[in-house]
Amino acid sequence: MPAGTAASAVVGESGLPATGPDAVVVVRDPWGRLRDLGWVPGHAVAVEPVAASTVGGRAVVMRSAGHVLAQAVQRLCPTAKLGRGGEVAGDGFAYDFDVPVPFTPDFLAEVARMMTRIIAEGQRFVRREVDAATAAREFSAEPHRVRLVDLLRDNGDLVTIYDNVDPWSGARVWRDLCGGPHVLGTGDIPPVKLTYTAPVRGRGVRNPRLQRVGGVCAD
Repeated sequence: MPAGTAASAVVGESGLPATGPDAVVVVRDPWGRLRDLGWVPGHAVAVEPVAASTVGGRAVVMRSAGHVLAQAVQRLCPTAKLGRGGEVAGDGFAYDFDVPVPFTPDFLAEVARMMTRIIAEGQRFVRREVDAATAAREFSAEPHRVRLVDLLRDNGDLVTIYDNVDPWSGARVWRDLCGGPHVLGTGDIPPVKLTYTAPVRGRGVRNPRLQRVGGVCAD
């Protein structure tokens, strides 16, 4: 990859698959780190394409589907607060939500339909890094996120946020803390199926009981 060129451009010019299970969803840099296709290196580097069908690629797809799950829940239930979430061991995704009452099967069906809609919208995943103070302000309405940012603040770390960006207006429509990487956009996520919901205990003795929702992506 030449300096100043996005990984997506290099992958596109290479003629590698862009759809299906062999589609390249991220690249691996010379140090073994997976990078978004939106990554632009500061100097020329050799990278390895990573397909959706690989273990690493599958985890990226599932992590991205988890963000769509969380966005869908908050569209339908704006008072839901975000807990932990992303890909899960094995082959799936899940997110925890702080809500006053458990989710019903009818509500989960609505969430699944909303996820399908968000995937069809083709929102872009955009990575950015901010300091802990900025992240705390952005997530001031999310108590579990504020707690996480405080831990990062103690370590002096930058905080990574992924924005879901409308492809037409360029407006940010959702966001969450995440180390990534992600697929380029929601349109790269296969059809999803929600498979369970269950109560879980959040981190810390005093944390409230949360509601976990999990699912899988089709091949």
